[in-house]
Amino acid sequence: MSENMKKLPEKTIERLSSYRRALLGLSSDGLTHIYSHQLAQIQGITAVQVRRDLMLIGFSSSARCGYDIAVFVRLITSIIDSETPQQVAVGGMGQLAKSIQQYFIPRNAATTHCVATFSSDSISVGTDVFSL
Repeated sequence: MSENMKKLPEKTIERLSSYRRALLGLSSDGLTHIYSHQLAQIQGITAVQVRRDLMLIGFSSSARCGYDIAVFVRLITSIIDSETPQQVAVGGMGQLAKSIQQYFIPRNAATTHCVATFSSDSISVGTDVFSL
């Protein structure tokens, strides 16, 4: 856990994670900058709350351009992601595990390593289910 994260309220950390998901989606759509009121609308909260959260992490913007999304995402990542890779085990290789494989694991390959899977399905046993 980064030093910055130890000082942040839990609700702020939750919102930062949500902000990052939204910002990554906007970035993949080609957007490079965003204003607090736009992010607030996407998140269903007030622009004041967004600005408070950003003040807590020491992030500011240009009044003319808004927040640089790439810089914003990097800062959030440095705050909420673990500095050391996390090892995970997945129990059951049903639909939820497949969703994890397709969404979560590839996007966090540098910080998340699947070290074990457990399944009672004889088709899944002995197969490579997390190929990156």
